[in-house]
Amino acid sequence: MLTIDGSYGEGGGQILRTSASLAAITGQAVRIEKVRAGRPKPGLKAQHLTAIQAAMRVCNGHLEGGEVNSTEVVMTPGSPVQPGKYEFDIGTAGSTCLVLQTLLIPLLLAEGASHASIVGGTHNTNAPSSDYVQHTFLGASRLAVDLTIERVGFFPRGGGLMTAALRSGSLEPIRLTERGARTLLTAIVTVSDNLPPHILDRAQTEIEKHAERAGWPVRVVLSPVPALSPGMAVHLNADYAKGHAGFTALGRKGVPTERVVEEAFNELEAFDRTEATVETHPPRAFRHRRERIPHRPRHRTPPHDGVARSAIRRRHGNDRRGKRARPRRTRQTIGMITVVGGGFAGVEAAWAAAQRGVQVRLYEMRPVRNTPAHTTDFLAELVCSNSLKSKSPTSPAGQLKAEMQALGSVVLQTAYEHEVPAGQALGVDRDKFGVAITERIASHPLIELVREEFTPQDLENLLAKDEIVILATGPLTSPEIADWLAKATGRSHLYFYDAVSPTVDAASLDRSIVFAQSRYDKGEGDDYLNCPFNKEEYQAFVRELVAAERAPIHAFEAGGKRDAPEDEKEEALLEKIKYFSGCSPIEVIAEKGERSLAFGNFKPVGLTDPRTGRRPWAALQLRPENREMTLYSLVACQTRLKWGEQKRVFGMVPGLQNAEFVRYGVIHRNTYLEAPQTLEPWLELKGHRGLFVAGQLTGVEGYVESAASGLYAGIEAVRRVRGLAPCPPPRPCAYGSLSSHLQDATPREFAPMNINWGLFPEPEVANPRDKDLR
Repeated sequence: MLTIDGSYGEGGGQILRTSASLAAITGQAVRIEKVRAGRPKPGLKAQHLTAIQAAMRVCNGHLEGGEVNSTEVVMTPGSPVQPGKYEFDIGTAGSTCLVLQTLLIPLLLAEGASHASIVGGTHNTNAPSSDYVQHTFLGASRLAVDLTIERVGFFPRGGGLMTAALRSGSLEPIRLTERGARTLLTAIVTVSDNLPPHILDRAQTEIEKHAERAGWPVRVVLSPVPALSPGMAVHLNADYAKGHAGFTALGRKGVPTERVVEEAFNELEAFDRTEATVETHPPRAFRHRRERIPHRPRHRTPPHDGVARSAIRRRHGNDRRGKRARPRRTRQTIGMITVVGGGFAGVEAAWAAAQRGVQVRLYEMRPVRNTPAHTTDFLAELVCSNSLKSKSPTSPAGQLKAEMQALGSVVLQTAYEHEVPAGQALGVDRDKFGVAITERIASHPLIELVREEFTPQDLENLLAKDEIVILATGPLTSPEIADWLAKATGRSHLYFYDAVSPTVDAASLDRSIVFAQSRYDKGEGDDYLNCPFNKEEYQAFVRELVAAERAPIHAFEAGGKRDAPEDEKEEALLEKIKYFSGCSPIEVIAEKGERSLAFGNFKPVGLTDPRTGRRPWAALQLRPENREMTLYSLVACQTRLKWGEQKRVFGMVPGLQNAEFVRYGVIHRNTYLEAPQTLEPWLELKGHRGLFVAGQLTGVEGYVESAASGLYAGIEAVRRVRGLAPCPPPRPCAYGSLSSHLQDATPREFAPMNINWGLFPEPEVANPRDKDLR
């Protein structure tokens, strides 16, 4: 038995693999001591173990010490190498190419053809890539091997599949004494389909630039492939008159595509400066680099767990003190966009820009500065409901979702991955969704997540340098940013509280009761619709209105503490609302006396009910919400009633018995702009070039609508970076209808709105009032 010192020379795995091959070929038993003693972590790893197990399997041999981390092995062949069909699975992302290397010569010398399938990694550092083996090595060696890469496998999950058909026969010597003149450079770009497709285009552009500079005629092969883990590789196969050479560079987290291409060309150009006929392995781009496994949480600790919060902070851009971590990259790719706010709109804006090849810096102030409504450090935290509305393609929300998916929504992709049963609605697992979308954003190679507060001074500095900023700070925008917006737009155009009346679909009104008339026939005479009460109807309505159940007040909305008594919170909230919007809930007014509404909000003066020819006892007026008059708001009916109670109580109003409420009344904390006066159709703040606004700040409402606006703002910001003109969405689609609401200058108290059929233009159908047909 031969004994081999595994620490000799580099003390790596090649001694092990070569010894296993020769043992199988010669039938000589061999003991290897100090296995991989020259490596930081000596002993067998999964790839080495699979390689020597494979060598012993093809010769019916026996292996002692065949376990991971073993530092001594004994291989005893049992027979000459047997041809056949073999399957091997490394079980990790270990190199399939190095396992094939171990089997290659033994199976080629066997008495018959063989077929080998190997599962593992196909593109590894410190190992030849499958591209190199397939296109360079086998071409240069002229071995009788047909190699197919059925599936690529990138670090860390691997899962690649390599199949090799080997024909037995004698081996011919290889003579490489000179390489001759250049003939053709073939560049193969392999990109997993879970990475943005623009990587392929960017790689091709960079390859052609480098090839032209180096004087190489080039052919570029772009290969988008499915893979378990994200990854990309650039392989340059250089053909010379009398030889071949190959150079592979692998993509890594935080390294731009252009840098990966440059690394491969650096190796090629260094080789061209010599008279060598074979390459150096591993390439310099691989040396002294260790792959890092990105964190993948196996479980989710409760959101109130301080340990979990600290882990998330460390993992996604901060140390435990909340300080900003060192940026993962310094090289800019195609422009730079800064996104402020890590809610639904912010993550969509950041993802949309990054997926289109623009580097993004995303600011999220939590956990450095928390809000009263959030309980975790997750991006896109589901603060309230875990429902993202209807999935039905015939619903307004379903139509908007379809358009968002076509544009590459990360929110919807993640939501569907973590969906929970919710009937026709898209319900999601709150914690799994939060973990997944935070991980997805934090691991994107073109997104830098900064966990610190973004200040007005930061904003001014970026705009002064003509940089692009997307403000997506949401309804709980910090007071400092809100104050900056108020000064930039005029305080009358920035709202701090929603005090909004319900909105109904015009098609659902009972026009046999509701009549059109302005008080004293002012204006056009029919600017308003009126719901006339008689005495009994009015009294019954007031009784139910006062007795109806009201929504609870959140302490932060009233500026108080969480444990403040309910009456204190209500009093504080009402005072704040009066200060900002000069209104009170309709139920509070009704409590002051039975006829307080009839002499105030519902006064019937100047109106005539066409059914009776007389003035009604009281009248609730409806005001159009859009030019098309497909939506009407209930005038002066701001309310804090629960939504079910609103439908019940307002359903008692004459003419509203079957009304469809597209938006219920609310009174709560919410920061948003008066969009028709302050925003361009492409969501850029008027008078502030380069500053885009997204999410609830724009005047949309709801998770899906906020995400949709963020996605669109991200796309428009990219167009600005590339010097392209804005591209507002067409009016008939859901995006165009939502945008129409934000641009509708109809005189009114502008209020946030979610997507609904009333925003869409009237369909060209026989009966546009037919809801199902619409």
